[in-house]
Amino acid sequence: MTSGSSGRPQVLTPRARRLLPLFLLVLLAFAVRQLWWLAAEESVIGGPTMGTTWSVRLDSRDRTREDLAQARAAIQASLARVDQLMSTWFNRHASTDPFPLSAETFQVLELARQVGERTDGAFDVTVKPLVAAWGFGAGARAPGHGPDATELAALRQRVGLDLLELDAAGGTVRKRRPDVECDLSAIAKGFAVDQVVRSLEALGWDAFLVEV
Repeated sequence: MTSGSSGRPQVLTPRARRLLPLFLLVLLAFAVRQLWWLAAEESVIGGPTMGTTWSVRLDSRDRTREDLAQARAAIQASLARVDQLMSTWFNRHASTDPFPLSAETFQVLELARQVGERTDGAFDVTVKPLVAAWGFGAGARAPGHGPDATELAALRQRVGLDLLELDAAGGTVRKRRPDVECDLSAIAKGFAVDQVVRSLEALGWDAFLVEV
């Protein structure tokens, strides 16, 4: 029961009563997190990557400057490798012949395929031609000059997860059309965060927040 602006008591709805414990739990979790970080000796490092920025907050209690320098180097190496493997070199292969992928790139493409299937095509990494046609991303046309219906129809022929054949045994991918292009931006950054986490854990860090 609460008091409204008129001063008269107001009864919480059943839905509000059900949600109130969850709301209080979220507030408690947030407060605990804030107190934990305040109690910790926090170090923040960051920099540029993949056309944006990265930052990592570390609990640096009992850590040396050398430890932090080693962590930064490991993070930058992880991000640089992901950036290299997920770049647009994939799109320069204008052929329907199978070609090999790194284990990481294959893993990301396979995950993208699974997410695409589970979302009925709402997530589709082959959407790059359409993205560029609307003025976004690398190689995009000037803003304000969107595609007409005829061009859109033609571009859509180049889009679809069924246009990629992944061979897990051989670690290869084949394009059913040579002009298929992929944009991994929506999944590569999350993959990069995972790689950074692994690199920090390998160095013995166990309390940190990673953001790309």
